[in-house]
Amino acid sequence: MTSFTGVRLASIITISLIVESGLNLVTLHKKPLWLIFFLTCRHCLCYSNIMSTLVAVQTRVLIPLSFFVALLFLVSVPAFAQDSYFVKADGNDQNSGLTEEAPFKTLAKAVEAASKGTVKNIQVIGTLDMRSEAASNDAGVFVIADTGDARITISGKEGDEAILSGAGAGKRVVYVGGNGDIQFVHIGIRNAETGQNGGGIAVVHARVSLGRGVNVGDNHTEGSGGGAAVGDGGVLTLEGAEISGNQAAEDGGGVAVFSGALIIRDGRMHGNTAGKIGGGLGVYDEGVCTLEQGEITGNKALAGGGMGILGTCTMVNGLVYRNTAEEEGGGVGVFDGAAFTMLNGSITENQAEHDGGGLYLARATSFTLEDGIIHANRAGGNGGGLVSNGSFTMVQGSITGNTADLCGGAVEIYREGVFTLENGDLRDNTAGENGGAVDVYGRFTMNGGRIRGNKAVIGGGVDVYDEGVFVLENGEIQGNSAEAGGGAGGLGSFTIRQGSIWDNTADYGAGILTYPGSSFTMAGGMIRGNHAALMGGGLTIYGQASMSGGIIRGNQAGNGGGLCIGNEGVFTLEAGDISGNKAFRMGGVAIYGRFIMEGGLVSENDAFFVGGVGTDAGGEFTMKGGLIEHNLAMVEAGGVRVIMGGKAVMSGGDIRNNQAHRGGGVRLYTGGSFTLTGGRIQGNIANEGGGVYLDQGGRFIHAGGILLGNEAPEGKERYDEAQGGKGTYED
Repeated sequence: MTSFTGVRLASIITISLIVESGLNLVTLHKKPLWLIFFLTCRHCLCYSNIMSTLVAVQTRVLIPLSFFVALLFLVSVPAFAQDSYFVKADGNDQNSGLTEEAPFKTLAKAVEAASKGTVKNIQVIGTLDMRSEAASNDAGVFVIADTGDARITISGKEGDEAILSGAGAGKRVVYVGGNGDIQFVHIGIRNAETGQNGGGIAVVHARVSLGRGVNVGDNHTEGSGGGAAVGDGGVLTLEGAEISGNQAAEDGGGVAVFSGALIIRDGRMHGNTAGKIGGGLGVYDEGVCTLEQGEITGNKALAGGGMGILGTCTMVNGLVYRNTAEEEGGGVGVFDGAAFTMLNGSITENQAEHDGGGLYLARATSFTLEDGIIHANRAGGNGGGLVSNGSFTMVQGSITGNTADLCGGAVEIYREGVFTLENGDLRDNTAGENGGAVDVYGRFTMNGGRIRGNKAVIGGGVDVYDEGVFVLENGEIQGNSAEAGGGAGGLGSFTIRQGSIWDNTADYGAGILTYPGSSFTMAGGMIRGNHAALMGGGLTIYGQASMSGGIIRGNQAGNGGGLCIGNEGVFTLEAGDISGNKAFRMGGVAIYGRFIMEGGLVSENDAFFVGGVGTDAGGEFTMKGGLIEHNLAMVEAGGVRVIMGGKAVMSGGDIRNNQAHRGGGVRLYTGGSFTLTGGRIQGNIANEGGGVYLDQGGRFIHAGGILLGNEAPEGKERYDEAQGGKGTYED
């Protein structure tokens, strides 16, 4: 290192040369600067010193200001100060440590020197291990307890591989405690075999940064934190490092955060393994983790293959990718009251052999998805995207392309789970059984967003099971498919207040299908444009149902274009609109159970048989109010048909302006009966039986109400087919 004294000596020689040679300062300032340096350096006592100062005193001749300033700058700056200590296994702690030729032997000596002096950089040459580190300390092979007031940087020599090794030591590699503040760059921390937490490095009440070129790898602990552990308020920051190939018999194959914080600004956790939770990292109840950027990929654990969280974790960005859990939570597992927030980033292509391919949320936990992607994850059980038995709120983002072998292609909500969808997209997910997008045992409230393009056997979009509750406040359920319940289906409770269920497909209940024991309430919203191959284009109901508002429109089915009520189903229409639906039979409503119409509108439905409302196989229809109007049947029963022992009682409302070939208003046969005690059957049109057409044991009891103004070619409002003579009309 050039001494400051040498520079001063060169300055004196320079001044002497100027005086002795009688150089005019005007001439001097016109000479090239390199020539001045040369003249000076050739008279210098040490040729290794490059003269850095020229001083002149202005006497008779003015010197340009720029030249004078340059001279002052050169006077002030010493050249090439040394900035690193060096450590090498064959060094000597008696050396200065300031050159590669005279390195320290131990890292401890270099840290001691750096903590006391102005030089804060340490370069490690080659491999250091327990043989080179003379001091014995149970905390680790390399122990750093105090770094003074400033951060110390420990790095490898550029172009060479530097390693801090725990091979053969039986303890962790590095321990940083006290008020230590260390930055590692371009160095490996490897080969620990220990029972201590933090096989590679432990950060205890200290601050450590792992920067570019750092690899914490191939460490193994019988405790937690195969690569690293953070405790007692310590802070570990990843800024480009790789933590890979580490193993922990307990939790946190890569990193375990007991208390304190882990901040991942960049870098990679890859190929780590934990015997319990958190293959990549495990965060305990007093720990905090922030993933700002970087990758957690290819890790394995019993649960939480990528991340196991028992504390608090925020994912600002980054990637959790292709991690595996033997049980739950292929990508992320959240346990024991922990909280996980995802602001952005991606949880992608993770796999769980049981539940929660992307994420698993245990009881009393919370997960908030502000934005980001949960994509292409797979579960051997339930919840391809995620399983929640805690609280899950989706503000924005997408859950797409996930697969569950059983239920909940995107999301599985267990009994204590609550899922609130504010916005975002659940798309193209698949379940082997129920709930292509969402399977609900707990509670699911949809305030917005879209559920589209999902597939399952039951409930292509949403399946509600047993005591599960689904409330559609707003949003869209669109383009989903299933054998039953294309948009939604199941055994639980369904409530629709707003929103739209449209363009879904199924064999039964293309929009919604509910099973016996379920409940369905529709107060608003729209069920439209759904297509059922067999029954219930809009709805198929086997449980209890009521409609007090909303629209069921433009749906299609083989039977029951708008609504099909199964043999155990009860549907009460208080208000709302069932209109513009189409079917081969019963374009508006098909009744195998019981339909109670207190208000509302069944209108402009179209079928080959029965335009508006029809009973079959003992179904019952009670009309207390509302309108059945402008429905069309190509063959029979423009308004209402009652057959096969079915019963209809009309005490209010209107059946009007419907059309058919037979029975413009009402068609009765094969034991079907219709009792009119109030209301009106009027303005209907048919070729035969404008108002009522009876045949083959049909029975019409006119005990009140109005049968008026219907049209048929015979000029009769009612028609009892003479051939067979089996119809009965009673005034």
